[in-house]
Amino acid sequence: TAQDEERRRVAYDIHDGLAQLIVSAGIHIDNFVSMRDEEAERAEPELQKGVLRLKAALTEARRVVSELRPSTLDDFGLANTLRRYVEQLAAEQGWQFSFSENLGELRLEPTVETGAYRIVQESLSNARKYSETDRVAVELIQDGERLMIRVQDWGKGFDLEEARQREGHFGLRGIEERARLLGGWCEIETMPAQGTKVQVEIPFYHATLPG
Repeated sequence: TAQDEERRRVAYDIHDGLAQLIVSAGIHIDNFVSMRDEEAERAEPELQKGVLRLKAALTEARRVVSELRPSTLDDFGLANTLRRYVEQLAAEQGWQFSFSENLGELRLEPTVETGAYRIVQESLSNARKYSETDRVAVELIQDGERLMIRVQDWGKGFDLEEARQREGHFGLRGIEERARLLGGWCEIETMPAQGTKVQVEIPFYHATLPG
């Protein structure tokens, strides 16, 4: 079930992001070809729009690929990888952001690190797609033998029960399922015009310090 949800999420990202950008680029380039001989002044902007869409498509393709399994988790650990991810996404979206953690150099079992990364990623992806927020906050807190994850936005929020019932809203199910499969729990707080907060708790299983 988890693998099927993952495939559906990737397919959704490609269909609604990458594919749409490529289609748009194709339209602008077709317009340029049809106009270049008789309407050269109007044709040039169409070419420029097509080039911009292709550059955006390349960026989106890299994002989708990197989200499958970031190699930086192995190199830099969960906290540093997520800090970089949040910084980059906030810069792209024009968000104000805060990121706090108390993990330091602590390394978690790889399955836990990957699951935690994907939970934060999916939460922020939902914020990017639906919330219309201009501000996000991410926290990673070590609490005894547990990892506490909080992701909050100050966007438009939504009706949680209605969203659960809508076919195609993969993000919520993916977050909740990941937490459950890792032996943890997930709580989502949201209301229309009140923003959204995702809180997850995951047991460590085991953790190690480098060296």
